[in-house]
Amino acid sequence: MSIKYKGWEIHQDDDTRRSFWCATSPNYDVDCDDEGFHVINGHGLTSYDSIDDLKRQIDCFEEEFNENLVD
Repeated sequence: MSIKYKGWEIHQDDDTRRSFWCATSPNYDVDCDDEGFHVINGHGLTSYDSIDDLKRQIDCFEEEFNENLVD
């Protein structure tokens, strides 16, 4: 199951030890070649704490990104 938050796609995932939350930005895109996957655009975030922690990371990222926009 996934949810949207400010356009970001959020889902819960599991590794062998514990659950964690992942988010990808709306413009996230990757490419693949012989050397593996490469992020072309966008961002991904991960939180081992909670979905609320991940949402705070998204808020901070967007705030920082908006401050760095050039007019």
